[in-house]
Amino acid sequence: MIRSLSLLALVMALGCGGKSAPKTVPVVAGADTTSSGARPGNEIDALWAAAPTDTIMGIVVAPGTTLKLYDMAEEILRVVAARPLGAKRLQDVRKEFSDIPFDIFDREALLSAGVDLTRGAALFIDAESKGTLILPVTNRETFREFTGASLGTVAGIEVDILDDQYYCTTQATRYVCKEDVEGLTSPPVANSISAFAERVYRLPSGYRGDVELVLDIEAFEQMEDENDPEFHELFGELGLLAAVLKLERGSLTARAWVQAKPRGDMQAIAQAGASVGGLSSGAGAMRPSSFARMIIPRQAFMDEVPDQILPGGASLRDDILGKLTGEIVGYTPASASPWGRIALGITEAKNFEALLTMGCALVPSMPFLEVESGPGRCSMIVDYDKAPGLDAEARAMFSGKIPMVLAVEPDQVTLTIGTEGPILESQTVSAIGKELLYKEWSYSLWTQNFSLISGLGEPWANVISRQPKEMQEGMRYALWLVSHVNEFAGAISVQADGMHMLAHIGSYASDSDEAYSAYQAAITKNIDQGDTTADFAQIRKRWPTSRAAQQSVGAGPFSEIFAKMIATISVPAFVKYMDRVTAKTAAESKTSN
Repeated sequence: MIRSLSLLALVMALGCGGKSAPKTVPVVAGADTTSSGARPGNEIDALWAAAPTDTIMGIVVAPGTTLKLYDMAEEILRVVAARPLGAKRLQDVRKEFSDIPFDIFDREALLSAGVDLTRGAALFIDAESKGTLILPVTNRETFREFTGASLGTVAGIEVDILDDQYYCTTQATRYVCKEDVEGLTSPPVANSISAFAERVYRLPSGYRGDVELVLDIEAFEQMEDENDPEFHELFGELGLLAAVLKLERGSLTARAWVQAKPRGDMQAIAQAGASVGGLSSGAGAMRPSSFARMIIPRQAFMDEVPDQILPGGASLRDDILGKLTGEIVGYTPASASPWGRIALGITEAKNFEALLTMGCALVPSMPFLEVESGPGRCSMIVDYDKAPGLDAEARAMFSGKIPMVLAVEPDQVTLTIGTEGPILESQTVSAIGKELLYKEWSYSLWTQNFSLISGLGEPWANVISRQPKEMQEGMRYALWLVSHVNEFAGAISVQADGMHMLAHIGSYASDSDEAYSAYQAAITKNIDQGDTTADFAQIRKRWPTSRAAQQSVGAGPFSEIFAKMIATISVPAFVKYMDRVTAKTAAESKTSN
């Protein structure tokens, strides 16, 4: 029953594709400010106010969200169909949906069915697994004809009967459907707002948005008669699961918060995360184009570490591992030259300096490696061209000498790879990037200004022309699609109030129409024809603050490594694989004949 109602809600309400500084106190990740109650005039809060008194789960779609989804889907479909290969695939998909009674790719189809796409929708489930559905229907007669519903009368109230099990009528300005017809015909209690809705109103603003899902975890487990022992070993005192989807031009952000008290290993992660944060805050000053963070609680492994005494008299357990904070960060600064750094947080530098000095002195002299030791520092230069044991694909990735420096600072041990260059002051960190840098996230991965085009260092047309002809259009199409992605992020935070999760993807469609069109023209030329240096120079001149301009200057090592891995390792490996498959197939065919 829940599944059927949910499907109907999604089809009617959402539609589908379409036409055209160091931290000293813990901060709740993504929480923003806490709401004190329903906001006057807020239409999504008004929908939550319609939740029945015994609601344990609700999904609410804010007014206007359907149109946002159509706009986003239409742009995705336009990008997919912009090249012949995608246009053909999309045509095949449309054929697969041809049996559906209305064209899901056309927003006008739902409008003609009596559905107002500017309005919101909701689905509420009670403890008895019965649902209440609010649909954006404004013309009941047209909607009945569209759905094949029948018209009936129950307790003197005219109702629409869908599939002989859903009873729908208009209450005030809303079109409401219930499985329980008695609940539908009972007069509503004036000015009555359920306790469940009040809990929603108290959620932090970061967990309110375009599409909201909230459920009472314990009540839902009881209804479904399900209890996950492993989950309960990690969390207790369960509250709500709150999930939200936020849609903006060219980007999508999803958040979730499991309200619970961490136990065991989860509690250790929460305690470690609450006491650190300086490394990630320091990385923010480098205007990074990519960033990763991990919290490893010492309690999780210290009992297994032997109390071994190292040369010099330091204890491995107490003086080395015992002095780690548990915070590990890695980042690639927005710089004129590509370089990156990994840092481990420490509470005391003395024994790490001694260990580094001793270890650096023990590195043997080798033709491809130059080593120089200094106070709290071990500098190495790897001559990539002389390094043994590298195959042709690996050598094609990089060439020349690559500097690496291990260093000990008062609060961290760092490994820097590449030549440090000046930070590009023109580069800015996105709002999501700042959140991952400056708020308490236990595990996070983020990159912006991502670009396979600028990352490679040569036109992709050159690389594609060297591949078998049967692969070339597929490569062009894959590059075209991926090159629209500008930013992506994923993060998990375990805190005293539960577990927070974040997923985000952004595209170059966030730019103005003019800058976005110029960027698309440039990547098309790079893929099909050749050099686009002048094209991106023009973008930087005309739209200097655009995402397109930022990526062409400071794409960073992440883009470079990823692009070169595809061009020099992944593609050649795939070509060899296909050659082997073709040869095997030909041999088998010859044998069978």
